[in-house]
Amino acid sequence: MKVAIIDNGSALLDSLKTAVRTALEYNPEVLTYPDISVDQFDWLVFSGRAQRSIETDLWMNNLIKRSGNRPAAFICYAAEFLNMSKGGSLRRIGHHLHGIYDVFFDKNSIGIPPGRHAVFESRSLSIARLGTGLKPIASGNGIEAFLSDAGQLGLMFHPEMSNDFGLMTLRAYFKGKYF
Repeated sequence: MKVAIIDNGSALLDSLKTAVRTALEYNPEVLTYPDISVDQFDWLVFSGRAQRSIETDLWMNNLIKRSGNRPAAFICYAAEFLNMSKGGSLRRIGHHLHGIYDVFFDKNSIGIPPGRHAVFESRSLSIARLGTGLKPIASGNGIEAFLSDAGQLGLMFHPEMSNDFGLMTLRAYFKGKYF
């Protein structure tokens, strides 16, 4: 299995590499702008990001189109971007979330147990409206997680900083097993 992390300029890249390696038991390769070689990978993980730029937003849009129906997890900024690429919208929260917050998962098709889970968040935007073909599966400070019709996972939180639950979320999504 070949796994790629698409690095959008995340300050948490080292933690994400460790989380992916630990949860999935594969060494991920890291792709950075302007690399578009996603076609050679089985699983994709799109990172969060500290700042936006027009160039990397165009790159992200291209990579989302190229990701097709293969398993892909979109984290924080990448989840925001996936939502907007499907016609959704965002809104400012009014303050910056930074730290551990509770999210509430509904029953879902990827095996994350329903109920309250503590996760790490660092953002000032939330989803105002979900895009076409996206279904919410967790709430908290707005919509916290969603699935696309193609089966791709959007996470508004950072699984790489969410301790065992974050690792279990990645494992449940990509490997079909929570424990």
